[in-house]
Amino acid sequence: MLECSAWIGVIGTVVGAATTLSGHWLNHKLQNKRANSIADKRRDRLKRELQDQQYIWRSIERLGSSIGADEATTTELLIEIGARASITNAKVWALETRAPYPNETKIEGK
Repeated sequence: MLECSAWIGVIGTVVGAATTLSGHWLNHKLQNKRANSIADKRRDRLKRELQDQQYIWRSIERLGSSIGADEATTTELLIEIGARASITNAKVWALETRAPYPNETKIEGK
């Protein structure tokens, strides 16, 4: 009888541990899914802002404000979508397809 009680204790421990681990895994997965969803929505909004025919260049402040993010997050997302900062003003951004880099045959300072 004692052996049976010991096995029941072991099985209970294993089931409890598995339940806890499953709960943590599911919580982590759901949090990542939400974060990825927010980042996707922010990328889409940035693309729309930068594809607006009225303006090629947009300020980092306006872009960050439009997606509700700080400057560092906004900059990271802008790079991910293929945007670039202006060579003459690092505070304005455009899509590389709309504002390609100029011919770089001239070397700065020479």
